[in-house]
Amino acid sequence: MDILDASDSEAFSILGYCEFCERPVYGVFTFYLCGIICIPVVGVLMANNTIFDDVFRTMVEKMTYLLVPLINEVFHTSYPEDVKIVHLRNEHHLEDGELITDARLLIGDKVYHIECQSTDDTTMSIRMFEYDLVIALENRRKIGRKFFVEFPKSCVIYLRTTKNTPDVEEVELLLPDGQVCAYRVPTVKVERYTKEKIFEKNLLMLLPFYVTRYEDAAHAIGENTEKLQELLREYEDIRIKLEEDLSIAGRSELYTDLNKLIVRISNLNYSQRSCECG
Repeated sequence: MDILDASDSEAFSILGYCEFCERPVYGVFTFYLCGIICIPVVGVLMANNTIFDDVFRTMVEKMTYLLVPLINEVFHTSYPEDVKIVHLRNEHHLEDGELITDARLLIGDKVYHIECQSTDDTTMSIRMFEYDLVIALENRRKIGRKFFVEFPKSCVIYLRTTKNTPDVEEVELLLPDGQVCAYRVPTVKVERYTKEKIFEKNLLMLLPFYVTRYEDAAHAIGENTEKLQELLREYEDIRIKLEEDLSIAGRSELYTDLNKLIVRISNLNYSQRSCECG
């Protein structure tokens, strides 16, 4: 799904509570029209995660360079933003089906594998191991009779977490000769990154997912004018900082594209149930 072509409007969003329809809502503010569209967030909010996948894949495919600061952050590398990145195939055919990864990239001679996970998943460690084993076997090398199998550098981006979400996903391997090997994959917890940290580390690809941290507080924010104004100021700060940074970098088109992705996540496909209050 090409989200960037879905709308030409430039907008920003906040999360609140509508007293008229008695539901949490995402308020979408258009910069030029200063209008507000209240979109109810009903009980299926946590279940509808397709939009997160669409937004992540759009950034990977259309704004690949946004991944470079994230890779540098997670793997302690120092790639420049203009480093050559090769997109690798995400479809992996098996005898009993197909595995599809979110993002697989080649930088230099290193393969990076990134999964974007909307909620905590207790099976994520074994899922990642399965993905990476398939990737490693596909790229195996043979010298003489010896095979060399190298796992990719992988991580999981968690958009939402619980107190049990680990900093590192881990699988322990017990080999036939008694050796014990640990397969570890670092996790990125979006809620740990404040807007200041996001801009400081240039992790702009996390901005579209920033609103998820306010889901549980939607009702309280909507009932408290002071909290709502504080949230509005925070988003205005983000908008101004994003525009300034990208204008200086000569990437004004990225400013528009990121705003579109932010709106798509805020809408969460509830446009057909828009509230006509106010």
